[in-house]
Amino acid sequence: MRKTYVVLGATLATALAVACSSTPLGPVLYIIDGGCPSLPVDLVADNVTLNGSCNLGQAGAYTLSASLPITIGACGPAPVTISATWTQSSTEVLYSTFSGAAFVGCNGAGNIDVNNIPLSGIFTFDGGIGQFADATGSAVTDGGVAVSQTGFGPAVLTMAGSLSY
Repeated sequence: MRKTYVVLGATLATALAVACSSTPLGPVLYIIDGGCPSLPVDLVADNVTLNGSCNLGQAGAYTLSASLPITIGACGPAPVTISATWTQSSTEVLYSTFSGAAFVGCNGAGNIDVNNIPLSGIFTFDGGIGQFADATGSAVTDGGVAVSQTGFGPAVLTMAGSLSY
């Protein structure tokens, strides 16, 4: 039996090595297991803004920027809808929406309790800029916003879900 050996030139061998590299061909699934431990909260006119650092575990570190109109007029549950961006750099931005509810508590006299407003819902990730152009995913979110007579304190959010990009 005769054996035949093929010797590849350096250029062809390099091309094959690049073509067979471990770079994924499609989106990669990242687990979200983290949150935003202390988001500064500002009230401008009738809008609450959240801007600060978040670490979503395997999905990475981001700066969250969100704004929502707010009217606190009664105790009880209130629907919350937010559009938010998650920024890693000026060329890497992830878009999301949040849908959930906040609960404005009352004290025994029926007045709004100004200690904490719990919040829960789902962030849905849908596209963005750069590597996030085709991103999809969602994260169940729980947390709250500290409230006092002088304004809003920090917001704390915990998140669990997944993100593909």
